[in-house]
Amino acid sequence: MGLCPLFSVASVLCGFRAIVDIKANQNTRGLKLAWIAMMLGTLVTGVWIGGLFWWNTNVRSVINHGPANAIRFAQLGDMESFNTFFSTSGNDEEAAKFVHAISSRYGFVSHCVLNPETTEDAVDGTDLFLGMVPREAELSYLVFNESGESFPIIAKYRLFADKDGTNQFLNKFEWVEIPDKTLGDLRYPQ
Repeated sequence: MGLCPLFSVASVLCGFRAIVDIKANQNTRGLKLAWIAMMLGTLVTGVWIGGLFWWNTNVRSVINHGPANAIRFAQLGDMESFNTFFSTSGNDEEAAKFVHAISSRYGFVSHCVLNPETTEDAVDGTDLFLGMVPREAELSYLVFNESGESFPIIAKYRLFADKDGTNQFLNKFEWVEIPDKTLGDLRYPQ
């Protein structure tokens, strides 16, 4: 029953209602079961709320903020933090060249948003974790600089990596690419 949060919330409500009914009718049994249902329901609901909070803070925020935080770290000279956003990172020279090209072409990055024109084609619907969450996706973003101008960026996001036949939680970008027909595409790592 703990696999569905609605059942855990319902068990708390039904357990409370059962306690009220049992106390009103002294001939009815099951007071201990009603208390157990309430306690287990409260525990499972707490686990669900904690899990959803963790997911939103650690996974969803990485997807929503995209590679903008990584680029900002690099533009401020923190290449170590920049590389923590990537599952495979290039060498320092490659990273510095990539960030310098972004800075000279587009300026200082302030934030990015998922491209509203993104379709579901970017997500592989056959490779899902727990049958609900894609293990990887190519996501399209609009990155904004400090003056409010935007440019597109495409990033390959990986939730899990296959390591020795097991799923290892990754939650990082595999690569980012800035398509630019005028000045040439940028990609990191190469």
